[in-house]
Amino acid sequence: MSEEVSTLEYSSSRISGLASGLDTEDMIENLMKAERQKVIKIEQELTYATWQQDAYRGVIQTLSDFTKSQFNLSDNSQNILSTTNLKTVDMVSNAYVTAMANGDAAAGAYTINEILQTAKASNVTSNTAVKNGISGSDDLSLLPTIDISGMSFYARLDGEQYEISFDQNYTDRAVFISDLQAKLDAELGSGRVTASLDLNNEIQLMADNSTFQILDSSESVIKLDYLGLRSGDMSILNLKGSMYENFGSNEDMSFKINGTEFNFSGSDSIETIMNTINESAAKVKMTYNSITDKMTVTSAKTGSNSYIDIENLTGSFFGEDSLLGITGGLTKNGQDAMFYLNDEDKTSIITRSSNTFTIDNITYTLKKETVQAIEFGVENNVDGIYDSIKSFIDEYNSVVSELTTHVLQTRDYDYEPLSDEQKGDMTEKQIAEWEATAKEGILKSDSLLFNMLSEFRTAFTSAVENLNMTFGSIGINTSDYTNNGRISIDETVLKGAIEGKFEEVVDMFTRQSTVEYTRDLSATDAAKRFDENGFAQRVNDIIKKYITVSRDKNGNKGFLIEKAGVTDDASDDTNMLTKRINDIKAKLEEANDDMDDKEKQYWSRFTDLEIAIQKMNTQSSYVTSMMEQ
Repeated sequence: MSEEVSTLEYSSSRISGLASGLDTEDMIENLMKAERQKVIKIEQELTYATWQQDAYRGVIQTLSDFTKSQFNLSDNSQNILSTTNLKTVDMVSNAYVTAMANGDAAAGAYTINEILQTAKASNVTSNTAVKNGISGSDDLSLLPTIDISGMSFYARLDGEQYEISFDQNYTDRAVFISDLQAKLDAELGSGRVTASLDLNNEIQLMADNSTFQILDSSESVIKLDYLGLRSGDMSILNLKGSMYENFGSNEDMSFKINGTEFNFSGSDSIETIMNTINESAAKVKMTYNSITDKMTVTSAKTGSNSYIDIENLTGSFFGEDSLLGITGGLTKNGQDAMFYLNDEDKTSIITRSSNTFTIDNITYTLKKETVQAIEFGVENNVDGIYDSIKSFIDEYNSVVSELTTHVLQTRDYDYEPLSDEQKGDMTEKQIAEWEATAKEGILKSDSLLFNMLSEFRTAFTSAVENLNMTFGSIGINTSDYTNNGRISIDETVLKGAIEGKFEEVVDMFTRQSTVEYTRDLSATDAAKRFDENGFAQRVNDIIKKYITVSRDKNGNKGFLIEKAGVTDDASDDTNMLTKRINDIKAKLEEANDDMDDKEKQYWSRFTDLEIAIQKMNTQSSYVTSMMEQ
């Protein structure tokens, strides 16, 4: 008897109703439903808090997108506050000058009467060809016989490759050069490359206004170095090649340009040297012209006060024996731009050190000299300002509509977040429709959004200081109740107002207060800034207050950022809703642990019951069997 009970007692921690006949699993499952409901409530609370955070972040994104499209500091075409869109320049396209007016430029007619000269930078150029063709390094007169029968090499001219072959040896250097010239003419074209011997009986290969290169042939046993030539050598500088590869110079070089010191070795490429100089504080640009085979150093600045000061220290990059043909010293050969502006009699020359300059809020760029008078007009950009205002108001209305929907939308409390069990009985479409309804009204009556809408309305209805104009008088109106603060435009009235009172209309939107914006303005300064600002400036300030990620003196970011945070910012983990979500997650984990413990308790009690009943049944069977004996 004892062995039978022991097997029942220890074979499992969960014993179904084998002895009692009870459906233990069903009973415990029903008992656990109440416990599961507690967990579901917390899960719903967690889901709802996450939805709320998502909704706030959606509002933040909407406001951020509005800021990017209407107050974009890097793109004036998307910045209603920019002055560059206020005026237009009516100038016939020409090769001599361009002009661009900002908002403070006076409307009217202008004339550039003559451009005497454009501004130029100081520059110094090689006094002779730098590479000057391909030069051999061996005296061929030292060879009693030029044994090149069977030799071949590749000649590459302007990217096209040809093979030059020899089928004989030479005892006469002149005959060899003559034959070499004939072969080059036959393959490359007459006179494209000329071959000769210099005074030292070294081979010279020249290719005017072309790029010529020689390369060893893998099929030839005799290589170019037999003739004192280097495989890969070019008639012009190989910028990717080292100083040694180009000039055969392996020396270290050091020099100064405008006081900035440079140090290079023979293994450095020409390209590396040029890039290092061009990207340095020397403020010059070094360039190479492959047609003229000359190097030029040009100052970054233009004008008669520009200069280049080169001091060679060691080596021969610059100096008296310069490999580039640039000795160095001080070069100051730049020139100023000189022109007449609105000066029909040409009595007063205007001089500028740069070709791009601003006079009376008009920015000019001179491109070429001309005696031809160039006339142009500056006009108020009526259509541009109208389009800018309309774009701003359309997007503003969209923002207001979204905020209004959030704060007024009614929540249906019959639609709570679904549990996993509920989702299991629904299709994906049904789940999506349910959750869409459940999310409605999630920010109903939200105080932050209500306050923002109120501030928007106040910004619109409050007069701009010292402007004798109302929005209604220029065809812009709103209705706080019937239209939820959306703004409407009467196109005819607004365009008429822009044409008649251009500056005043612009000021209604874009006027900038004398008080600069900061997060920590005093109440007095904040009120002064608000009164002086135009409507768009006010809206920009309001939005900053709610979504800026910059901290004020108390360490706080914008109101909505503090509430819900944004990704890719510290606020993602430190905002109020994230803290609340984390608290709910902790509560949910605790509730799940409690539910597991409760289920274990139920199984333990029912298991004890089964064991007790089994013991009783065993004892009863034993007594019965004894009585039957």
